Amino acid sequence: MGLMFLSNKHILLQWEVFFLIYTTPSGITAEAARIAMTKKHAAGDYGGPAASVVVHRIIYGLGFVSVASLATFLVYGAISSSPFIKTVFYAIITTLILAFTAVIISIKANILRNITKKINAKVEPFLKKFLGSTHNLNSMKIDETFDNFLKSIRRIAYSRFRLIASYLVITIRWILLSVVALLVTYSIGYYKLSIWEVMIVMMIAEIVSTTPIAIPGMLGILDAAVIGSYVALGTPVTIATSIDLLTRLILFVVNIPLTGTLFYKYLKDASDQQQNKS
Repeated sequence: MGLMFLSNKHILLQWEVFFLIYTTPSGITAEAARIAMTKKHAAGDYGGPAASVVVHRIIYGLGFVSVASLATFLVYGAISSSPFIKTVFYAIITTLILAFTAVIISIKANILRNITKKINAKVEPFLKKFLGSTHNLNSMKIDETFDNFLKSIRRIAYSRFRLIASYLVITIRWILLSVVALLVTYSIGYYKLSIWEVMIVMMIAEIVSTTPIAIPGMLGILDAAVIGSYVALGTPVTIATSIDLLTRLILFVVNIPLTGTLFYKYLKDASDQQQNKS
């Protein structure tokens, strides 16, 4: 997703969002943080950052569906009555719906603009009462934000190379996560899982991890989903638990220090800039 931006600062912001994903409630929190942090360092309003998030979600969904569909087909070859396969199927359909919704938001942004104006007109008196003069979201600002959103969507859509490159990066990320988990299974002497079966488990884990539940890192819930998926594929519970915990440990050991260091650098730079201004 960092390919949507060219500057090192914007790429750095994406790593900081990764850190927030591991340490805060996932899903909506990460997207809101990415929009807010990008807007802080970009000229204009929230239209451009929001457009980048929407396009990323579309590419993210397409990457998920393509990899999950291929893995499921290669493992089972046909539609199965297994509850596990139904879960994978529902995950793919859900992701398609979310990606389609993001496309509709991009195309029909003017409808969302009108809805936002109506909601703002209803709640503005109450917000002014509680917030005083600090609340000043008028129709012109709403129009400007949505105009920038649509303009950013069009600019990103014309960058076909970046769109294709972003899709490839996201797809490769799915595969690399599965390779890590597969190497863990081999390291403990279990060889009955194929890369495609592990990939299906990683797909389910990703759906769970991006669900907006207020649990940092989705600890417990994500583990239950992953272990249950391995067991559904015929893996013993003890081995499934070992694979899950070791994989999570490796990902945490790699991601937390790296993203945490970059997040600290971001906060330090922001603090230094604020001190220089004062």
